[in-house]
Amino acid sequence: MKARKTLITGVLLGAMALSFTSCAKVEYYDEDDFLDICEDELDVEEDDMLDMGGRNVETGYYFEYGDAYVAYFQYDSKKTAKKEFEEILDDFEDMKDDHDFKGSSAFVNVSDHGYLVMNGDVDDEVYYGGYYWNDDMIIMVFTDEDDKDAFKDVKEVIDAFGYKKP
Repeated sequence: MKARKTLITGVLLGAMALSFTSCAKVEYYDEDDFLDICEDELDVEEDDMLDMGGRNVETGYYFEYGDAYVAYFQYDSKKTAKKEFEEILDDFEDMKDDHDFKGSSAFVNVSDHGYLVMNGDVDDEVYYGGYYWNDDMIIMVFTDEDDKDAFKDVKEVIDAFGYKKP
């Protein structure tokens, strides 16, 4: 009986762990996937975006969707993207430690993907949105406007990519 309970408990804990990690998974989008989603789901064409390529960034795009700011970066390697994401997390932790951020947040950072979502104020400025990392790419979506329409714009972009909302 005890062995059976242990087995059932192990199976249930494993199932719970699997459900948590699958919910937190950040989908990977290469440049073509990103552009297709922007065009098909958000009605934003590549011509409407700024080119943000540069040092360590193979491909980069930036555009505004209503009051939402959206950026896509495909780095020269997974290692570079992970390092950039971890710097974002470190900066955020510093803001929290210094009491510069007031609000709610959640993050995941595992070996191949992660996200940071925030809903609050940074130095009395609204920050609503998130950073999403997988392999060699990071997608950033946020607004600094404090109104329902701006939050709706952010949610629409995040929904188009299937990511976690703040």
